[in-house]
Amino acid sequence: MPKNNYEKEVKELQERLKFEDIADALIADVKATLRDEKKNENSNEKESD
Repeated sequence: MPKNNYEKEVKELQERLKFEDIADALIADVKATLRDEKKNENSNEKESD
């Protein structure tokens, strides 16, 4: 593989990894938000009993 093609492939893979890292962080944030909302719902139900 010529050096130019190799460098292009490396850049593309680095971009993909960057987006995957961002996606993983967003997924973790959404999971944490959903977990917090579920905790709040449960505590609100207990308070209204």
